[in-house]
This record gives sequence, structure tokens and C-alpha cells, in this order.
Amino acid sequence: MAFTYAQLKQAIQDFTENSETTFVNNLPTFIRLAEEKILQNVQLELFRKTQTANLVSSNKYLNVPSDFLAPFSLSYTANPFPYGSHQSSSQYNIPNSISRANLGFSADIALFQTPEATSGRSLGDIQGQNDGNVEQQDALLMTQYIVYKYGGGSIADLTTDNISYIENTMLPYMAARQSTYSNFYNPSLMVGTTFMDFKDPSFLREYQNDDAVTGQPRYYALFDNSNFVISPTPDQDYSIQLSYFYRPQSITAGADNETTWLSTNAETTLLYASLIEANIFMKGEQDVTQSYMMRVSEGIKQIKMLGESKQTTDLYRTGQIVRAKE
Repeated sequence: MAFTYAQLKQAIQDFTENSETTFVNNLPTFIRLAEEKILQNVQLELFRKTQTANLVSSNKYLNVPSDFLAPFSLSYTANPFPYGSHQSSSQYNIPNSISRANLGFSADIALFQTPEATSGRSLGDIQGQNDGNVEQQDALLMTQYIVYKYGGGSIADLTTDNISYIENTMLPYMAARQSTYSNFYNPSLMVGTTFMDFKDPSFLREYQNDDAVTGQPRYYALFDNSNFVISPTPDQDYSIQLSYFYRPQSITAGADNETTWLSTNAETTLLYASLIEANIFMKGEQDVTQSYMMRVSEGIKQIKMLGESKQTTDLYRTGQIVRAKE
């Protein structure tokens, strides 16, 4: 049977044979403590929530949701081509002699060419000379930059001047001419999902002891009750997706005729967990509390079987779940 809020409160009074005013006024507290006990002992997929937010450039902190209990995952999408979209190699004026394969870059990183370069003029060359040498045109330089910046690669020929030229000349130039570069400039394109590793805050501090150093985020940790901390400090804005185990609304927050998942599917466990708190309040006999605790323990095992076994497998792939003999 399922308990409504009113039925649960009445059941607690009936079991304890107590309707004293102070006791009745504390019924919501008993129930909330019971709900918390259950939630902290089981992991149910149905209490998983996904929330989107943004990591802000140069800000290593991310707010923790108010109903957060524990993390499932934190991932972000990043545009590996923030000022241009992926295109097929046939759209670029790049000889086969320096194709992506010859350069050793992964197939999903597109070579970049500005409209000026395809007509024989480049916005600027690696050496700052418009000499028509494809090896020194923006296509090669931008591709190297993408690998260096977003692929974790190391390009020996990419100098500090090269990076400065791209970030301070090429990208602002194209950003100011979005219509001209519409086939290449697409800052809203977000592709590629990266999952961050959950660590202890001390690990993050050892990994990066200078918050001014920025990069693609790799790790996250709970800094305090209100914030995650990210490392490295984000080098740009990122769209993130946090999946987490959340605290569902208590049955005590609703009307007397309302139910919750726990009061419908784990009603016995919720009742006896509430009775434990009620008996402690009344300073009742220890053996009574022990009896209630045994019922709660058995109920939590059943919920665990549902949430941590049955809901995470299927019979087709894993076969029938078999519990150990007791």
C-alpha cells in the first residue's frame, strides 16, 4: 500500500500510541529524518537529475545545485574550431602533398583556409609574408593551433608569435567579418563531449598551484557545500552538463493527500525509519528501537536490490540477478 502524508502521520501515531501535541508537531521532523536516512543509504537512478550551466573563462568555481547529494558525472562540450566549422578537405585549396594524413593530424580535425587564401591571397603567413607558399599559409597554422589548443597536441613549429598572431590577428579579424566568413566562422558550434574526472580538492591543488594558468578543464572536486572547483582554470566559456544524485522533495512539503516515490514504493521502510526517530524522541525502550532498525535494514536491502541491481541491468544481457543465501 502507498501512504499519503496524512496516512503516514496517522500510522506513526497509531504505532506509538501517542497523540500528544508536542509529539504530533514533530511528526514532520521524524519523517524528514527517515527520508534522509534512506536516501543516504541507497542510490536510485530515478533520483538522478541533469542540469546544464556554463563554466566561465578564468573562473575555477561552479555552483553546486541546492538539491545536490552526490555527483554522477560532469561533462562539457567545447568547439574544437571556435572560429570555424568542420568542413570536408575538398573545400580547401590544400594540395594532397600536405593532406591531413601527411600532417599526422586526426581525421576529425579539418584544415582551415580563409577565402583570401583560396583566391591566392592569405590573411597572413606563419612568417608574416604573403609569398603564396601553402606550407606557410593560414590553413596549416590554424590546424596546428587547433591541435595545440584543443587536442592536447604539441607542435614544435608553433611558436609564441604564431599563437599570438592567431589569437590577436586572425580570430579577431574573422570575428569582425562574420558574414564574409560565414562558411568558416561559427562560434556557436559546440561539438565534442569531454567527461571530467572527480577528485579530492587536494589533488587539484597539487595538479595546479597557480590559478592564473588556464586550460581545458580535466578535473573537478567539491570545494565546499556551495561550489565545485575546476582544474585547470577554464581558458574559455564552456557549456557543461552535471548529472547528480539529488534530494527529492520531502513528502512533508506537500499536502496531506499527496504521495512521493518513497511513500509509494518504500512505504514500509519509510514508516519504520520514522518510528525509530519517534521512539528516540519519546526515549522509548532500546529493544523497540532495535526491532524497528531491523525492519529498516531489510527494507533498505530491498530498495538497493531495485535501484543498484535491477534498474542497472537487464535479463537479456546479464541473466537473472541472484542474491547470496542468508
